[in-house]
Amino acid sequence: PVLGKTLVDLLDDAVERHPNPKAFNMPTETGWTSTSNRDFQTAVNEVAAGLRAHGMAAGEHIAFFLNSDYHFVLADVGSLLAGLVNVPLYVTFSRENLVFITNHSESRAMVVSDPAMLAQFAEWAADVPDVRLVVLA
Repeated sequence: PVLGKTLVDLLDDAVERHPNPKAFNMPTETGWTSTSNRDFQTAVNEVAAGLRAHGMAAGEHIAFFLNSDYHFVLADVGSLLAGLVNVPLYVTFSRENLVFITNHSESRAMVVSDPAMLAQFAEWAADVPDVRLVVLA
């Protein structure tokens, strides 16, 4: 039974009961790389601690301008552990839609996938003045 458990609780249970050295597999320029669920759990805790250390408070909103990959999952679970509300942005949205959603969601932080997406965000960052923290995944 999983009723009453959070996603983070389920991760903790999986790490303890079902250790998996290849829980996450990601393509890289040189081939595939694997991450264990224990290493993922450690990274999630670090993301949560980092977000809180940079002033994000439980209940605040954090926007994700991220590709759908391992880093999205890491940011997602880490921000949930920190008590934040996730606001996923489709990377194919127009600039106007990205600005509208970010502003109307009252997002205080933005997570971006890579330097190219950071450059894209920089083009409309001035239009989202409440975003006070930008994280490069």
